[in-house]
Amino acid sequence: MNRGFIGRFLDTFFSLPVLLGLLTMLGFQYYFASNATKQVVRPHFNRDIHFVEHKIRHDRELVCAETDLCEYEFSTVGAVLVGSTFKKHLGQDNVPLRTVHERGQFERDQGVFLLALEEKTPLDYVLDAQKNIEGGVEVSFSTETLDKQWRIGKTFRMYNDSYRVDVILSFVPLKSEVEPLVPRLFVPGPFLGEIDKDKLEGIVQPLGDGRVERFADITDESDRWWNAPAIAGVEDKYFMHALIGYEPGFLKHVFYKKTTSASAATSATTNASKRAPVTTGLSVVLECVPVGEQSEVELDWYFGPKTLRSMEKVDERLGAFLSLGWFSFIGRFLLSALESLYEYLGNYGWAIIVLTLIIRIPLIPFFMYCKRKAAKADNVTRKYAHEIAGINAKYKDDAIMRQDEISKFYEARGTSSMGAMYAMVPQLLMIPVFVSLFGLLNNAVSLYNAPFMGWITNLGASDPYYIIPLVMAAGLVVQQYFAPTNGRESYVMKIVLPVIMFAFLCRFPVGMLLYFLVARGIEIVEDIIKAKIWSV
Repeated sequence: MNRGFIGRFLDTFFSLPVLLGLLTMLGFQYYFASNATKQVVRPHFNRDIHFVEHKIRHDRELVCAETDLCEYEFSTVGAVLVGSTFKKHLGQDNVPLRTVHERGQFERDQGVFLLALEEKTPLDYVLDAQKNIEGGVEVSFSTETLDKQWRIGKTFRMYNDSYRVDVILSFVPLKSEVEPLVPRLFVPGPFLGEIDKDKLEGIVQPLGDGRVERFADITDESDRWWNAPAIAGVEDKYFMHALIGYEPGFLKHVFYKKTTSASAATSATTNASKRAPVTTGLSVVLECVPVGEQSEVELDWYFGPKTLRSMEKVDERLGAFLSLGWFSFIGRFLLSALESLYEYLGNYGWAIIVLTLIIRIPLIPFFMYCKRKAAKADNVTRKYAHEIAGINAKYKDDAIMRQDEISKFYEARGTSSMGAMYAMVPQLLMIPVFVSLFGLLNNAVSLYNAPFMGWITNLGASDPYYIIPLVMAAGLVVQQYFAPTNGRESYVMKIVLPVIMFAFLCRFPVGMLLYFLVARGIEIVEDIIKAKIWSV
């Protein structure tokens, strides 16, 4: 009967009308999908910048603007940002970190907030004003186009309590009839210099879409672009330069430009005679709509460290760009708790230790219960190994009966054949916490060069003297001392496992090692209690 039904179904499914219907549907889908693809025409993206090659009329001037969080340095040559120093984030030798460095004259196309035109791009700006405003500071520059048809103004507004930078562009025609301008704003990503293998990535959040796109493979020939996205910028491990707001209708396209620096800026901690190696940079390019009349537009930027509170204080959407691993919802909670503990304790090392205690101590009764159940099942398995082997032999040809008899055997002795699985519950339960903390502590700018105590001067680096890995390996030896031993192989593993753990932990940052150390200490206490107090 079943075969007849299947045969009739196949005959009907592969009948001529059904096949024609399927082919017609696929044809329509292919036709419209092909047309949709063909309608997407790749715009022409101008990544080149042609500067006005004449003598600068005004002497180059550096303009310094300082807020409570950052020191900014601007140059009148191009009215670009040539320096940004973050006071609360220290690098090598306790020198504040810089994400923007002054470039040489052959790298003028890498100036931050460089405004380029389709034709000749003027560089000869003058300082119009520098003044303190409510809650921050403001710096204004202006210049004229080569044909004297336009006056271009650039105003930068920085704030004392956040890492927000507003860029106000103004275009004023100087004649009754003028040629429209097509402005483009170039904003390179952060460059720290002192961090090895610091990778730059483009970041985009399309308009009306909560998803976050990241990419590091942009080239000048790339066909990736976005029509007026909600957020766009460049980030590295610790910092972000991102556009977060603009007036609707002004921005046309966003694309990226990859650059190579032949003489990268000198790090603030290195000697002036020493140059950083050749580096590859990534700039986000904002192509604006043509400007044919007097207009002014404001572009809002986040220009700071990738910390949850700093980012969400400027724009709550930026929290989505903080990569915290698979369990981001747990990572956000842990990050918020860590920052709160730091505000109270004043040291991230102690904050990590207290956070670990807060996570683990409430779980001790549950973990002890799981360990007791597992130990009881393991004790029955070892004590009655001969009887269990007999059941397996008796019902070797009937798996269902064999499993049923073994289950009854364990239940008669107050445990379960699956009781050993309880030993895995604590580890499985802590996997999300471990993954979240690893992503958090391994990428937190707050831990970079953050001291703890004694020999630990950088929570974001590995232990220089391997003291914590040695202590943890010794702790594993103590923990295994209280574990039951089954023959010579177990004694060998008690030596091999600590050696493997030591080698594995040597590369971890100290911040993560502190979590491991406290968690391992709690596990040792649990095992001592289980061995000395409980009888299983």
